[in-house]
Amino acid sequence: DGTIYFGSWDNNVYALDPNGHEQLRFTTGGLVQSSPAIRPGGTIFIGSYDRRVYALEPSRGTQLWSFKANSLVFGTPAVSVDNTVYIGSRDQSVYALEGGDGHLKWSFATGGVIDSGISLGADGTATPTRPGHSPVRRACPSRSPRARPSWKLSRASSTSGSC
Repeated sequence: DGTIYFGSWDNNVYALDPNGHEQLRFTTGGLVQSSPAIRPGGTIFIGSYDRRVYALEPSRGTQLWSFKANSLVFGTPAVSVDNTVYIGSRDQSVYALEGGDGHLKWSFATGGVIDSGISLGADGTATPTRPGHSPVRRACPSRSPRARPSWKLSRASSTSGSC
C-alpha cells in the first residue's frame, strides 16, 4: 500500500503514507536504530535500544507483544515462513521468537556482540549479517528447538562446515 515504516533516534517507530503524512507513532523505551521487518499480513517487528523487540499491529500501531533481550537490539529482525522472528543482540545472542506471541523458541550464544540484522538461508539457517566483534558463527538449523553452530570463521581461518 506504499506505507513507509521506520525507527528513529527519538525513541519512536513511525509509519508514513506515500504522501508523507504520519499514519502511526509508537514510542519505545530507547533509540530505534533497527529497520522494521514486516510479515505478510502486516505485523511489524522492530528492535530498540531498550533491549526489546516489538511486534506492532500496523493499522493502529498498537503493541501486540515485546521480548526483552539482555542488551541492545540494533539490527533488523528477520521473519521466516513459519513465523519465527530472529533477532541479534549486543548480549552476544541470536534469539528465535514465536511471531504470534513473542515467546522464546531458542537462543544461541555467538561469542561476540551482534550489532546487525539476521540473514535467513534457504535451508533455514540464521546468520548475523555483520557479527560485530565476534568470529562469524551460523546457527543451524533454525527449525530446531536447540540451535548449534554449524561453522565458525575466525578472522585468520577458512570456512568449513555444514548443516
